[in-house]
Amino acid sequence: MPGRRRTLCREGRLAVLHLQGSTSTEWLETALAAMDRVLVDHAHCEHKAAVTALAFVSKYPDDPRLVTSLGALARDEAGHFARLADLCIGRGLSLGHPDKDPYVDALLAAVRRTSPLHNRVDRLLCCAIIEGRSCERMKLLAAALPALRGRDAAGVVDDAICALYDDLWREEATHHLLFVELAERSLARAGSPDAVGETRQRLNELAAHEGALVARLPVRAAIH
Repeated sequence: MPGRRRTLCREGRLAVLHLQGSTSTEWLETALAAMDRVLVDHAHCEHKAAVTALAFVSKYPDDPRLVTSLGALARDEAGHFARLADLCIGRGLSLGHPDKDPYVDALLAAVRRTSPLHNRVDRLLCCAIIEGRSCERMKLLAAALPALRGRDAAGVVDDAICALYDDLWREEATHHLLFVELAERSLARAGSPDAVGETRQRLNELAAHEGALVARLPVRAAIH
């Protein structure tokens, strides 16, 4: 029964994050074996997240809730970037330029271009899914890293990294829910008679697409 309870708990977390399919053990093993690369990639992800939030604010200034909430989110993500940048530089790691992200590119390829409203909703929901997947993976790291503390000859796994991932996975979960709420709000403000149902249906479709991507794409020492 204990094993069954753990499975149910895991499935419950995936449902809350609207993910269809969990991250593989192979990804976790790959990430733990190359934490320097993961830290640099993660810094770039937080930078992109801040820029993306501000881009939404610039493109959709019609919704005060979107403007204020994503402005605050951009501030949070910039803070995460600064924390990760400090961590990387303290270890002698160069941030360099970000690599192409095949996961994000393939996910955004499913965004509808049939109308400005559909495009807006899908982009918000894709951001929700990215935040959800990031939350799941950061929580996996947060659970696994303490057991490796002090074992790495390069000193990569230490208290600072353990604390970082224990903090950040919780914030990613709230970001996920915010993007879902903003998608629902966009539909409601446009006059949808069932904004919640329409959002959930489209979120499930995009989540199925994302789950297939996660199963298909090569495993990388990266957050996505």
